[in-house]
Amino acid sequence: MPEPNDRQHAYRMLVDPGTPPDERYPGFTIAEPDAASHAARVGEVARRLEALFAAEPDLQAVTVWVAGTAIGVATATWYRPEPADGPPPEGPVLHRDGDRALLPGHSSRYVLFRYHCAACPRPLYSPAPEPPRCPVCDAATTEEP
Repeated sequence: MPEPNDRQHAYRMLVDPGTPPDERYPGFTIAEPDAASHAARVGEVARRLEALFAAEPDLQAVTVWVAGTAIGVATATWYRPEPADGPPPEGPVLHRDGDRALLPGHSSRYVLFRYHCAACPRPLYSPAPEPPRCPVCDAATTEEP
C-alpha cells in the first residue's frame, strides 16, 4: 500500500488539479482497491466516481478520500459527457477516454451508499455497505435512506 503522500500522487489524475481538498464539498471515501496494478486501482476508483456522478445528477464536486488520505476534489465535469455538436456519444465520455483504458457504458456492478456525518453537516458517499468513519473529523456516520 502506498504511503499518504504517495497515495495523493498515485490518484492525482482523478481530481481537478486546480481545486484543493475542501471540507465544504461532500466526501467520497473508498478503501484502497484490491488490484495488482496501479492502473487497475486508479481505474476502479475512476469507475466508482463515474457511478457516483451518474447516480447524483445534482452533485457538482466531491472531496475524494482513498484509504483515509484526501486526494483532492473530483468535479462532475470530468466524469459527465460534455455537450457536443451532432449526436451524443454512446455511454459516458471521460477526459481520460483517449487512452482507451476505460470501456464505454455504465457499470451495473456498483452500488453507491450515502452516509451522513453526525458531527459535521456533510454527506459522505462510499461504495462500502458498512458506514465508514468520517474522513474529516473521524466521527461515526449513518446511512441515509
